[in-house]
Amino acid sequence: MTERPLIPMIIGPTASGKSALALGWAERHGAEIISADSRQVFRHLDIGTAKPKPEERRRVRHHFVDEREPDRPLTAAEFAAEAEARIESLSAKGTPVVVAGGSTLYLHALHAGLADVPEVPAIVRERLSAELEQRGLPALADELLGADPDLAARTDLHNPRRVLRALEVYRHTGTPLSAFLTKPRRMPRFRYQILLLNWPREVLYKRIESRVDAMMAQGLVEETQQVLGMGFSPTLPALQSIGYAETIAFLHGQTTLPQAVADIQTHTRQYAKRQLTYFNKYFSDALRLDPAQTSPDSAAIDRIFQLL
Repeated sequence: MTERPLIPMIIGPTASGKSALALGWAERHGAEIISADSRQVFRHLDIGTAKPKPEERRRVRHHFVDEREPDRPLTAAEFAAEAEARIESLSAKGTPVVVAGGSTLYLHALHAGLADVPEVPAIVRERLSAELEQRGLPALADELLGADPDLAARTDLHNPRRVLRALEVYRHTGTPLSAFLTKPRRMPRFRYQILLLNWPREVLYKRIESRVDAMMAQGLVEETQQVLGMGFSPTLPALQSIGYAETIAFLHGQTTLPQAVADIQTHTRQYAKRQLTYFNKYFSDALRLDPAQTSPDSAAIDRIFQLL
């Protein structure tokens, strides 16, 4: 059997320019983009997720953008299964594909496969979401520390989605999620060439600060108000993510707007640092690109892709 071709996967920390690079190449070559971003999948959350603009999505089809309501998260396992099905379909038609994103679980699921974790009934997830609203995240994080200390030690306990995911598996099966993660993995169906955008840390942080300022100017506060006005709970994991959580705190009178902006910048820098740590550990064989020399309309990226 002929070995499947390598599929380019553009990764990097937040604000590194992944989307623009993927868009430029895809537009020139008639490709479609598989977005590996766990927040851009949500409708209505546009500014705070730096979602591709509507006119960019008209020029190039983006998969997994605006496909779920904020109260219907897409798990890494669901993403990997559906992404592989779409890649298979597009490849059969001769349509090039590029994966681009920074959500580590989504990327890992495609690149390395995932452990065979049992499906969890929706009722378990719904009950935990209700508890998050009633008891708060610290209480659920404490429960996770007792139920699955191994996983808790390497989990961001400030991330409600990660905490809820670990607890829902434990509550449903009685077995810690960490135990499932040590079992044999479902292997990925495709091979990927990882292209890592590698900004100097100080430059990346300045880009993050500028992006946050731009988000506020574009109307992040108004967007957040609009989403809350639709009836979505402020405790939803999607709305407790960076950018929205701090803005909600401002809207609820818990902080000032300048402090909310500063908090978003700080938390985004911290998130970028965690992403880089993860990429350096699990994607050590990535081809590192100098973003300053690899603009979206540069022939450099074309030469790289031609080697795949």
